[in-house]
Amino acid sequence: MKLFLDTNILLDLIQNRKEVQNAKAIINAVKKGFFEGSTALITLTNIDYIVKKQNIDSLKFIEFINSNFKILDGSNEEVFKALKIENRDFEDNIQIAIAKKYKCEVIITNDKKFPKNQGIEVLNSEEFIEKYIL
Repeated sequence: MKLFLDTNILLDLIQNRKEVQNAKAIINAVKKGFFEGSTALITLTNIDYIVKKQNIDSLKFIEFINSNFKILDGSNEEVFKALKIENRDFEDNIQIAIAKKYKCEVIITNDKKFPKNQGIEVLNSEEFIEKYIL
């Protein structure tokens, strides 16, 4: 199964946030080959930008993600598709368009406002673990 991880799942891990154990479980399942993990290229730049402000060295983490996940990019076509999604968070829309381009089956996000009903399953980390790992 092809998974797409939203930026906040990876931030849960690197920033040791509330959902860190769920993020670890999902990433370990990807590392073990149970799932094909992916994320958007923009996610890596966002992580670097966000954690640099907190004096966290993101480069080793980004290297880990790059070694274990497919890094997906978009084009003008995904921008046009993202603009058509009725949601004010353009970054979420881009991630949906990229995930669909690469035929990901599930987007995992802990963003409660992440758009649903876009032709791709959207689950939070706890829901994903309950449905596909346990």
